[in-house]
Amino acid sequence: MSHKNPTNQIYFRVKRHKTTIFLQAKITDKILTLKKNIIKILGDSEKRDPKKLQLLISTDDSESPVSYSILDKDEDTVNQLGLKDDQILFLCFWDDNLDQWENVAVEYPDPYDEVVEEDEPMEEDDDINEKNDLETISLEDGKGKARA
Repeated sequence: MSHKNPTNQIYFRVKRHKTTIFLQAKITDKILTLKKNIIKILGDSEKRDPKKLQLLISTDDSESPVSYSILDKDEDTVNQLGLKDDQILFLCFWDDNLDQWENVAVEYPDPYDEVVEEDEPMEEDDDINEKNDLETISLEDGKGKARA
């Protein structure tokens, strides 16, 4: 059995701020369909208009892109636009207050910000006390059962 995707099935990573959505699509899907599916995933189907979502792709190959191309024709299909499997799409919302699209904003983790937690060595007394605590709990009600 092959685990490859059928040729018309692809996946996108849709990024906005700290959120990444894994979006399944067909190469025949229109941009409007992608937007509607994103709204469903976000759980905003009652309050968000697909026309107030904008999808963009990076036009440079850097890890944190600086230039984008807008996928602004809702009737275009994934195949017509040449979008590829596992491509990153960037999501922006229309800001009614400012009467403009928000800027692309994706927070990339800084490799120097990673916190490496070291396991604290367990002291021998901790292990013994843990066993004694369990015995005490199981004997408290006199029936040998632990209480929740």
